[in-house]
Amino acid sequence: MRGRFFCFFFVIVFGLTGFAGRTQADDGQTDTRLVLTLPDISWALEIVEPGFTIKDKKINDRADGAMLMAENPRTRVILSASIEKAEKKGDSKACREHYWKLTKRSPLKMKEVRMYESGPMAIVEYLIPEVGTVKVNQKHINAYLVVEGYWIDVHLSQVSYKSGGGDPFPSILEHIGINESYVPTLKEHFAYASYFYLKEDYRKAARHYEQVLGRNEPRPALERKTWRVVVDQLGMSYGLSGDAAKAKDLFEWAIKADAEYPMFYYNLACASAEMGNPEEALRNLRLAYQYKANMLPGESFPDPKTDSSFKKYLKDKRFRAELDKMK
Repeated sequence: MRGRFFCFFFVIVFGLTGFAGRTQADDGQTDTRLVLTLPDISWALEIVEPGFTIKDKKINDRADGAMLMAENPRTRVILSASIEKAEKKGDSKACREHYWKLTKRSPLKMKEVRMYESGPMAIVEYLIPEVGTVKVNQKHINAYLVVEGYWIDVHLSQVSYKSGGGDPFPSILEHIGINESYVPTLKEHFAYASYFYLKEDYRKAARHYEQVLGRNEPRPALERKTWRVVVDQLGMSYGLSGDAAKAKDLFEWAIKADAEYPMFYYNLACASAEMGNPEEALRNLRLAYQYKANMLPGESFPDPKTDSSFKKYLKDKRFRAELDKMK
C-alpha cells in the first residue's frame, strides 16, 4: 500500500460548502455562528453572533484542544475561543481563577477589574488604558465555561472602547452557549480525517472519511474530484490499518460509479495483492495503466515495483515480467 497523501487538503476542506444545512463559516467568510468542537466530543461551543470573520481555526497535536480567532470589522471586536483539557477539577469559577492568575502576570496595567457570573459562565472584565505611552483604552472580557472535563475560554477585546448604547459585548456574551448534541459538518469530518491520516491513526481517519462519503446515506453529492479524493483516502486508511477486505469492497463499489479513474484500479490491485491474489492484482494494474491519463492534477502515478503491497511477488519472474509490460 503506497504511503502518499494528496496535497489538496486546504482546497478540499474549504471547498466542501455546497451542502444543505451548513452551519459553520469557512475561513475568510462571515456567518451567524462561530463553532468550536473536537473529534471525540459530542458537543460544541457555539457563539450565535453575526458579522464575525474567522481568521484562524485549528486543533492541537493531541486532538484534545482547539482554538479559533475571529474579528468583526464593523465593531472592531476581536474574539478568540479555546477548548482544552481541564488543568484540575472544578467549575467555571475555578477555571477563571486559574487563568486570571496567569493574566495578572502581564506587565500591562489593568483597571476597572470586575468579576461576576452569568448563568454557567464565570466572567472577568478589565480595561487596559495604555500600552507604554500609547493610549489604547482596550476593553477585555473573558468568559469561562467547564464542560465534561474541558475548559472553555472566550476572550473578547476592543480598542478605543466606549461604554454606552453602542457597547457590543453584552450581545456577544448573551449568545455564547453549548450545543449538547452537535452534529459535525462534512467539512469538519474531512478535516478530522485528514488530521488523523497525517498522524497515521488510520482507524480514526477511516471513521471520519466514512462520514464524509456517506455510502449508505442520502445526501447531496460531492463534487467529482472531491469524491475521488475521499474514496481514495478512505480506502488507503482501510489498507494501512490492515483491513484489505474493506478496501477491496470500497474500490469495487467506486469503480461501478467511476470506471475510468486509474487510482481506484491501482488501489484495488494493492488490496488484491495484500489478500494473496496476484492474478487479480495484475488484472487491475493493467486497467490502472489503461486509464493513466485520467490522473487528477498534481497526482503522480505510483510505481508498483516500489510499493510494499507487491513486494512479496517481485521475486516471481512472471509477475515481474507482467509489470515490465505495463507502461
